[in-house]
Amino acid sequence: MEEKTLFFEAAGTQSVVPPAGTVAAVAGDALVVLDLMSSSPLTPGDVINATVFGNFPPTPLSFQETVYGRIDSWVVHIDTGTWGSYTLTNSEQIGSMMPTASDRVYSYRAVVLSPVSPTETTITIAAARHILKASAKEEPDHEYMMRLLRSYQLQQEPDVD
Repeated sequence: MEEKTLFFEAAGTQSVVPPAGTVAAVAGDALVVLDLMSSSPLTPGDVINATVFGNFPPTPLSFQETVYGRIDSWVVHIDTGTWGSYTLTNSEQIGSMMPTASDRVYSYRAVVLSPVSPTETTITIAAARHILKASAKEEPDHEYMMRLLRSYQLQQEPDVD
């Protein structure tokens, strides 16, 4: 991708099954699952904050650098509590799909539990696959240099693999 810009065409998340708890789950047990892809690195705290604030302050993540994000809210309700199945109650998508000159796209998945009954001992979150369809293309020099400058500004600290 040297001296090329990555243009995103589609993004998504694939998962196998919804979250599941033990048979001790009770109505009101809830969790939030965040799937996030960005053109800048985030700390674990930034990722957790994104489950509440998305790409708005106080998170350092902006709309432009959020390639794709999905925030799903799951809850156990009175009908599913006997077998510990979580039901999707809300799903929000955030992200700009803006082109980037960054050499990486960072992929995150976070699970935040909010009140879980004291008897709930195991929660199973299935694996997920983050998918991006993109193409690398050359841009006019000025546009590419400005995009490259912005990518470097977003990566304030060295990347550690």
